[in-house]
Amino acid sequence: MELLSIGLLSLVALLWGVTNPLLRSASSGLNNNKSTSITGQVGSDLWYLLTNISYWLVFGINQLGSLLFYWTLGRVSISSAVPLANAGTLVVTLLTEECIGTRINRLYSYVGVVFVGIGIYLCVL
Repeated sequence: MELLSIGLLSLVALLWGVTNPLLRSASSGLNNNKSTSITGQVGSDLWYLLTNISYWLVFGINQLGSLLFYWTLGRVSISSAVPLANAGTLVVTLLTEECIGTRINRLYSYVGVVFVGIGIYLCVL
């Protein structure tokens, strides 16, 4: 795998990993929307998301990562690209959650990252 491909997959992991916790926090107001009917609930949730600019900004950045990933698949084997991008996303998500102060179980998270790293090593390399 060439250096450019590794760099592109790293950028994808960065874009996805940073936006995952931010999407969760930007859409947290959905829990406050309560309606008595299913139609009202869907309409209320849809209105919340459509009018929430912070959600759209983060969502747009996340989708740029998806477009970049799709473009990178033309250069890299899918059997290498998917595990590398997803493992990188896991690590960046963990670091982002640490930075923004999201409550996570650190021990399980770090053990999970180690196991994912071992799995990537065994499967890809």
